[in-house]
Amino acid sequence: MAATHTRPQPGATFAALHHRNFRLMWLSLLVSNSGTWLQAVAQDFLVYNLTGRAVDLGLVSLARAVALISLSFLGGTIADRLDKRKLVLVTQTLFAAAAVTLGVLVQTGRIQVWHVVALSFVNATLLAVDQPARQSLLPHLVPREDLMNAIALNSITYTGAAALGPALAGPIIGAVGMAWGFYLNALSFLSVMWAVWTLQLPPHLPRAQSEPVLSAIGSGLRYITSSPVILLLVSLLTVVSFFAVPYQSLLPVFATRVFHGDYRELGYLRAAPGIGALAGGFLLARFAVFPHKGWLMLGGALGFSASLLAFAFMEWMPAALALLMATGLMFTVFQSTVQTLMQQLTADDMRGRVMSLFTISAIGMWPLGAWPMGWAADRFGVTAAVAGGVVVAGTYALAVTAGAGRMLGRLRA
Repeated sequence: MAATHTRPQPGATFAALHHRNFRLMWLSLLVSNSGTWLQAVAQDFLVYNLTGRAVDLGLVSLARAVALISLSFLGGTIADRLDKRKLVLVTQTLFAAAAVTLGVLVQTGRIQVWHVVALSFVNATLLAVDQPARQSLLPHLVPREDLMNAIALNSITYTGAAALGPALAGPIIGAVGMAWGFYLNALSFLSVMWAVWTLQLPPHLPRAQSEPVLSAIGSGLRYITSSPVILLLVSLLTVVSFFAVPYQSLLPVFATRVFHGDYRELGYLRAAPGIGALAGGFLLARFAVFPHKGWLMLGGALGFSASLLAFAFMEWMPAALALLMATGLMFTVFQSTVQTLMQQLTADDMRGRVMSLFTISAIGMWPLGAWPMGWAADRFGVTAAVAGGVVVAGTYALAVTAGAGRMLGRLRA
């Protein structure tokens, strides 16, 4: 835990950054995630250029989804039982190796779609262990009263990078070639490895009892099913992620078919929700003490659905970018609040397994939904594909608001 110092005022926007451990992780993740987003733009444009089919973008996402959904709960079980610091160091090293492999394949002209699909599966397998381990470390980096602020600021490392990485992608790819989109991502993982190595953590972090793995999975599932609130949170995040969030995989299609551009326009479309999400992260950090977390989550889900539906029908680039900013802001409010509530409702020795469900719902479900949305985009048009998914997600959010809104409205983190 960070050294004792003068406490910031309650509700201070940067309260969690007063703690050394969190500050180190925050800065390192901002660098690493910028590299990840830079690679995402290069990879999407590469795949679409190789085949010209939206469904192939979905295939890459599908490989990622299969690994995350099938292995995340096992990864969470491993994170509960082993040294989380060592786990993160190993996964970050292997992430870097995978990025270098893609860069070499691109630079030598040997790259094929199946290479991207296979390495997407490898990266998702690593993420199934890395994400629960890093999420489980978060409550040990700040005091409990700063956890909501820390989660909001932590989202900025992803969403801020979602603005910075794609914005840099166009100039970097144009200047030094697509392979460097992968090489720079590999270098960015060194920042997380350095930060994790230098964290000042308690000598003995909580771990699950040394029970057999299958037994540990069973006890985790029993713990989760005994909490109807956690199940409801997971179901809402799953539906929104599966039916609406896959719009991200179709941004190369919007860039070329709707806005008649190339990787530059794709960079703008990628950056816009990142800028909005950055604003959402700062907003949540500033108002972390807002008591009605359930209503905040539901408002974020409905606002995200409305702004994304409007984007699907927009053909004027400036307005489309503004709507994507609103989409990013509202999704950050929604997802970060779900994450906060799940962290607060979970016991330490179950945290890895419970947060693996967050990984499955938030990170695994949207790639799974990307393949059918890509198929629908090729068959019915990209506007119809995105709009149809958003209608399903928004309808479920409205149903939760009507049926369980009062219960969620009583939740206070």
